[in-house]
Amino acid sequence: IFKSTDQGKTWKHVYTDGWMIDMVESEGVLLCTNQHGILRSTDGGEHWDLVISEGGVGIAVEVIEGGFAAITYNTESKTRRVRISSDGGKTWQAIDAGLPPHASIASIKQVGDYFFCGHPEGIFRSADRGKTWNLILPAIKEKVFNLSVSGKVIYAFPRSGGC
Repeated sequence: IFKSTDQGKTWKHVYTDGWMIDMVESEGVLLCTNQHGILRSTDGGEHWDLVISEGGVGIAVEVIEGGFAAITYNTESKTRRVRISSDGGKTWQAIDAGLPPHASIASIKQVGDYFFCGHPEGIFRSADRGKTWNLILPAIKEKVFNLSVSGKVIYAFPRSGGC
């Protein structure tokens, strides 16, 4: 990770242990995906701690009401896990017990009081912060839905694969 604090005039190398795909920030906490899991920084990206690993890869991180959501891939079980954190990314709780296990879960989003999960079986919705999930739109031609949100509008686009 490189960081610039002067509109790109100079750059500082702040993380060197592998690649990153995604990064989000909320209330001074940075989270990013990494080949080892999910990384967390509370000092503007100067130092990073691994907060989710379990032999996995960080797939996605999202800001949700009251915290963060993340998707990781476990290299041992060959499945993706969905989790949330309500303490700034320090600790994480699994919210995927009601979702069919799969290696290509693609996205987790929040709109209002609902969580939405792009899954190879379709789009699932939870009204209780991931305790239970209901399939609301079945998959199309063996594709997984990636989800995007603009305000209260949810966009879903079917893609091959899970990222």
